[in-house]
Amino acid sequence: MDSAKKSGGVKRKHRALSIAEKVEVLKKLDSSVSVRTICETYSIGSSTVYDIKKQKEKLLKFFSDNMVKSPERNACTGSDEDESSEENEEDVRDRISIDRLITLTTELLAGLEQRSFVSEQEIMNVFLLQDKLIRERPKYMKQQTLPDIFKKIARKQEEATVVSTLDNPLPSTSRQVEAVPVAEDVVTVSDKDDNPDSPSAV
Repeated sequence: MDSAKKSGGVKRKHRALSIAEKVEVLKKLDSSVSVRTICETYSIGSSTVYDIKKQKEKLLKFFSDNMVKSPERNACTGSDEDESSEENEEDVRDRISIDRLITLTTELLAGLEQRSFVSEQEIMNVFLLQDKLIRERPKYMKQQTLPDIFKKIARKQEEATVVSTLDNPLPSTSRQVEAVPVAEDVVTVSDKDDNPDSPSAV
């Protein structure tokens, strides 16, 4: 019988595993799961499992170097908190913020809509990308603590006082009431009729 055929005489479909799936296979092999169970779980042949096992070091190195870490894995836990938090701060400084990306996509959309050689489908793709950024934004927002909130309020109050002193560059300690201009030459119709002392009534 051909090795690519199952007992039923039907050819087995070839299935390519992703790097993450191959790492999962390696973890299962390390935890003493049988090769047969792995073959059935992933719909792969036993030779594929052995090939993955031979390339264990390469796969693990590639996986650790190139796979994007999920936000859950970046969380600080345990005694390594100080070391990992410093590393995370450096990573955050290097990355472009989501707010900046949203601004860039807004500008890009405005520019693309002005060009006739850009199709509506391409513009829609950028719009969908911007929509995804907007939906993902809350996940990356930093939660403010009470001291941060109070500092922000104090900073806004300081800015407000700076603006008010710019309006009046020489503030005085006593309050001066500014004179309001009064129009004395204006005479209303009701003043003429009601006032017998007025010169027009004589």
